[in-house]
Amino acid sequence: MYVGNATEAMKELQAGETSLWESTFLRFAYLAASITVHFDMLSAEEIASHEQTLKLLLPELERLKAEDYFTLHLLQMADLMIEAEFLLAKRRVTGSTIYQNETDVTEMLSKAIISTRAKITDVSMSPSTVDIIKKIDSLVAILPVKKTKPEGDLRHRLFSECAATLMRFGEKAFLPHLETGSMLDVNALLDRCIHLLSFFETRSVPEMSEFIIASFLMKDLAYTLPYMNQKAMVMQRDSSDKLTLLPSLDKENDNELSIPNLQRTFFKDLHNLLPASWAVVTIDFCKISGDLLISRLDKRSDCPRVLKVPFDRKEHTKGTFIGFLEELKSVIADSNNSTKKQVTSKIFTKEDRKAWWTARFNLDARLRALLQKLEKLTIGGLLGVFSSSCASSQDFRAFEVNLNEIWNDANDRREDFKLDKAVVDLFFYACNHLKEEALKYEAIADLTEYTAEQLNTHVLINNIKNQGRIVDRIFRMEQAALIETDDEHLILVPGHSCQFVPWESMSFLRNRSVSRMPSVTLLFESLRRHKDQMTVYNKGDQGLLYVVNPASDLIKTQARFEPVLDQIPGAKGVAGVIPREEWLTANLFRSNLYIYLGHGGGEQYIRSSGLFRAMAEENKRLPTTLLMGCSSSAYKEHGRLQPSSNIYKWFVCGTPAVMTNLWDITDKDIDIFSLSLLAEWGLAGDGIGEPKTLARAMVKSRDACTLRFLNGAAPILHGLPLKLR
Repeated sequence: MYVGNATEAMKELQAGETSLWESTFLRFAYLAASITVHFDMLSAEEIASHEQTLKLLLPELERLKAEDYFTLHLLQMADLMIEAEFLLAKRRVTGSTIYQNETDVTEMLSKAIISTRAKITDVSMSPSTVDIIKKIDSLVAILPVKKTKPEGDLRHRLFSECAATLMRFGEKAFLPHLETGSMLDVNALLDRCIHLLSFFETRSVPEMSEFIIASFLMKDLAYTLPYMNQKAMVMQRDSSDKLTLLPSLDKENDNELSIPNLQRTFFKDLHNLLPASWAVVTIDFCKISGDLLISRLDKRSDCPRVLKVPFDRKEHTKGTFIGFLEELKSVIADSNNSTKKQVTSKIFTKEDRKAWWTARFNLDARLRALLQKLEKLTIGGLLGVFSSSCASSQDFRAFEVNLNEIWNDANDRREDFKLDKAVVDLFFYACNHLKEEALKYEAIADLTEYTAEQLNTHVLINNIKNQGRIVDRIFRMEQAALIETDDEHLILVPGHSCQFVPWESMSFLRNRSVSRMPSVTLLFESLRRHKDQMTVYNKGDQGLLYVVNPASDLIKTQARFEPVLDQIPGAKGVAGVIPREEWLTANLFRSNLYIYLGHGGGEQYIRSSGLFRAMAEENKRLPTTLLMGCSSSAYKEHGRLQPSSNIYKWFVCGTPAVMTNLWDITDKDIDIFSLSLLAEWGLAGDGIGEPKTLARAMVKSRDACTLRFLNGAAPILHGLPLKLR
């Protein structure tokens, strides 16, 4: 918090001593922060003075724990409290006379383990597990412990207690009172504890599953709450008929958002609502380790299957996901700049046009190379986690038995082990889905190397031998019959840092039916409303609304689309003129399909407050929407807060699906994409072939663009893969 800013920390400490701060807790927090920053700089006398002040505050802090409002800042306070206790413990070892009998030792030890996360930021990249254990041992040596040493492995106990402490945040319904960034911090620490606990073979599968489920639900709640809270504010009006600033705190609702209650409803919804041919994959970035965390759920799941994937795991070039994002954002920024009027207005000659197109094609190649790098160096043979195909349970069990036998045959240890089902899933996909032999062998070889590394890191198996023989035996395994259907679909739930990546345009997803959702809970909410009727709009039912070229400067776009839309029975809208906000708002909620072809996402013509007010008054939801303008869902970063995007208001207002563009694109290419989309979907003309979902219609339309990545990768679908009636 104050690292590298010692002067500011001392100012805050002094402020905490004045009458400006009435809260004992705030005084304690700033005191703890100052000790953290200055520990190595303070003299023994100064440390002793701080220790004495801290000792006097601790009993009052313990009393505050019983008060409801203490939970509002629970995470920040707990972090500071334990950092201070850790420093005091260190000082005690070096000569301090203060012994902290009054504090909760279990909580202290657990949180002290968390405070060392900077020392063990990436277990998988450490030279060996032994080095990690030594670091933990060095920490344990300076911690105050109870007079009777706990039975069993102390390190194991500490990590277990750490995870249990974090679990209590969720069990006691504290989470809804934390801001999103803090909630995700708790989740990141719990994820890290789960990974560290996997060092120990004594941890039972049910207990690990409990931690994994809690972590998954905690993260999903963090992604869901902003939408829930915004909707609560919309629906809750004060006496002056204005939207209230904050929703009232509902104790009963808080209890519903505790992890145990969420778990009961979550898996009930998963099994009842998610179609059998669908899969849900969440992709997150761990700020502590730098790894990608990929989780998978399908209708059969009783626990998320989680993979920890080092970003640069195959070539070890010290590349990072942060570096990848910076390069991606650089490409997008250069692309956006090249489409601005101040650039295009200076193109006069043939040479100017050639230079502009050369720059655009170079950007297209850079974006394609970036996605290929991510696919090759990070995903590699793990692409089965994104599969929505399934097999019979009998075939899968037989495959699992044979696969475990192959691995145990290559293990010199006497005791057998079982591969995690998430890993078995990956091998099953590689063996049965990949038809090209070279690609199949490469994927199995990569999976084998990944699995061996994970085993060595997690359960201290250091004697897996002859990986080539393992690969050969797995490659020759008898194939099972996959059950593939036309309605397979993949839902992606990217974490905050991962929302900027056009995952849908990676080669193994580009031809698949894919859409995004902000959270799994919001997916269930949408499925609850639409599962029995995954369709939208019927020609002639007066339900299609369009706005084309409202700024009157996209003349060619208007010429291409106005005749097409006018010929659709029951369609109505405006072209070449700015729609009145009242007219647009009223007609939006009466429509079941809205098409916007203009600049941005149309937010300049309809305010969020107007949409929220109309939703509250009419108790209706926004329709399926195509927002075909530049950057119509571009994400903007806001530090610890979630990135903002135009799609936020559409999901708050209950749209089942909204198609948007992640960045700026040229009007000609997006017009080509849009015309292809309307034809593939069956809305324009007589349609093409069998009826397709909106997600399927997007697949072919991407490749219709001249710049297949720079423009073709920008359109993405949020929501459900709906068909036309």
